[in-house]
Amino acid sequence: MPADILADAPFCVWLRHATQNSTATKIQLHSALDGTHMRKVLILLFIFSIAASEADVNVPSCFDNDVVESRKLDLDHFDDVKNGMKRQEIIKLIGNPSCLGGSGIAYDVYLLSDDRRVHLAYSKLPELSWGFVSDSNGNNRIDLF
Repeated sequence: MPADILADAPFCVWLRHATQNSTATKIQLHSALDGTHMRKVLILLFIFSIAASEADVNVPSCFDNDVVESRKLDLDHFDDVKNGMKRQEIIKLIGNPSCLGGSGIAYDVYLLSDDRRVHLAYSKLPELSWGFVSDSNGNNRIDLF
C-alpha cells in the first residue's frame, strides 16, 4: 500500500499496514490494545519505527517457505516450559523460536527434529497462555499443558 493512500486512511488501516509483516510487533500491540491503552500503542509504534525486538531480529515468519531449523530440538527441550512463563524466560531456556506465526494471537513456533512443531501462544504478553504440539501441517494437535 503506497504511503499516499495511508495519508487519509483510518487509524486501523494504518495500524494494519504498519504491522503486516511483523508478528513480534503484533504480539506487543495485542497486549496493549485492550481498549484503554492507546498511549501504550503510540509508544509501541514509535519503538517499532526505531527497531525490531532484539529477540526477533532474525526470526522469520512461519508463512515464509524457506524456514529451516538448524538446531536438533525434540519435545524433551520443552519439559520445563509451563503456562504463565514469561516469553523471555522461554527464549533463555530454549532459544529463539524457529519462526513467528499466528494471526490475531501470536505464536512462537519451534520446529522439532522429527518434523513436528511446538506452538507457544501469548495472548496476554509477556506470559505464555498455552502451547501445543502439531505435525508439520499444523494438524493432530496435542496440548503441552
